[in-house]
Amino acid sequence: MHSLKQFHTARNAHLIGIGGIGVSALARWLSVLGKNVSGCDAAESKITNDLSNASIPIVFGHNPNHIKEFMPDIIIASPAVPEDNPEILEAKKAGIPVLSYPEALGMLSNPLETIAICGTNGKSTTAALTGLALLKGDVDPTILVGSIIKEINGNFRKGDSNIAVIEVCEYKRAFLQYDPQNIIITNIEAEHLDYFKSLENVISAFKEFTLKLKKNGALIANGDDRNVAEVLNEVSAKRPDIKIIRFGKGANCDVRFSSITVKKEKTYFDAVSLKNKAMTFCLQIPGEFNVYNATAALAAADVYGVSFEIVSKVFDDFAGIWRRFENVGKYREAIIISDYAHHPTAVEKTLLAARSIFPKRRIVAVFQPHQHNRTRQLFDNFVKCFDAADVVILPEIYKVLGRMSEKDKKISSSDLVSAIKDRDGEKGVSREILFSKDLKEAEYLLKRHIQKNDCVLIMGAGDIGDLPERIVMKKRI
Repeated sequence: MHSLKQFHTARNAHLIGIGGIGVSALARWLSVLGKNVSGCDAAESKITNDLSNASIPIVFGHNPNHIKEFMPDIIIASPAVPEDNPEILEAKKAGIPVLSYPEALGMLSNPLETIAICGTNGKSTTAALTGLALLKGDVDPTILVGSIIKEINGNFRKGDSNIAVIEVCEYKRAFLQYDPQNIIITNIEAEHLDYFKSLENVISAFKEFTLKLKKNGALIANGDDRNVAEVLNEVSAKRPDIKIIRFGKGANCDVRFSSITVKKEKTYFDAVSLKNKAMTFCLQIPGEFNVYNATAALAAADVYGVSFEIVSKVFDDFAGIWRRFENVGKYREAIIISDYAHHPTAVEKTLLAARSIFPKRRIVAVFQPHQHNRTRQLFDNFVKCFDAADVVILPEIYKVLGRMSEKDKKISSSDLVSAIKDRDGEKGVSREILFSKDLKEAEYLLKRHIQKNDCVLIMGAGDIGDLPERIVMKKRI
């Protein structure tokens, strides 16, 4: 554990893995605070280009000479960077403190009145909507989100108040680095099982995190989620000072939504709270899961005295965030949508959302599984999650180094294709389920099968993120 003083007195910070969506936001925060920020990453990207345009020097590749070049007082490493990274080893050899991204973000956010958004799915959208609602309500928060929000021109903004809205992750219990005043839990499912091993351990981590809430904090949680309910029971028993606020559609929810309808590709719903009378809201982003995300933001706004009327204006204007049901354009008159969905529940709900607003279009799903371990552990769920699609194309699994056992290596997207075909046969369903050995073949298959007026959803957390724009721009891989 490094001292807070070391962190705050450091003048030169070098960020390893600076092209990551979270680490890049942290780089901007440090830069705003007047630190000399540098960074490195494996390859150039839009994120690194944007940082370079913001006068943050970036080098590519991982070389111990970068430490000598930038002479940092402190190193901050992305969670994706292994401990034997040559720059980390060089820094330790030179006696330079090395912090993880969660450690550094905790040191920045813990002195503030922080709202930490966590959960298996929906974190980024919920954090974005919460931040924008507070901004519209003149709370002027600092916002740090794992996506790009067009309203703030990026993934970070520095507010003038002492309130911060941050997105946090449970992997390796990273969120235990934070001491928030308020927490939002979107939902809890089996995830990151290469580390947690079981759903019970995932729930245990969320219990540990919520019990870290500052005195008289608020826990805003999904009142319809049975796994979240276990956390709420623990908090109720051990921390009576914490105010629990449930959101959802159940009768026990303090901020409750109902009457979801879809008109002209927009989603309408009613919501009511203890402080606000019932009101109808409009979302440009589809799906019941996004109504949950929006209702969580309404609950957070309630805590800070921001009215439903003000939040409604945010919802009206909010067109979504980067790679979350993002409409990137058209190809042969088919709509191309990019989405970060990588958990089977997220994939299923994203496809259902597309079906809800495009009931007369064919739904074409192109999904790159992310991590062999996740694919193996949640295999049966992945087999079932494509029911709303008319055509399914599955490129080979995106390999994540350091998160794959020998058993995991045996799994392939082709196994998913076979299992989905077998299930379709049992149900009497006839549709195209296709395997591609790589993204180049996936692009070929998509262009071969795409039809006018299709809705194409290109999903995954790996390098498939570049494919939607390539399709729209008609560029070849």
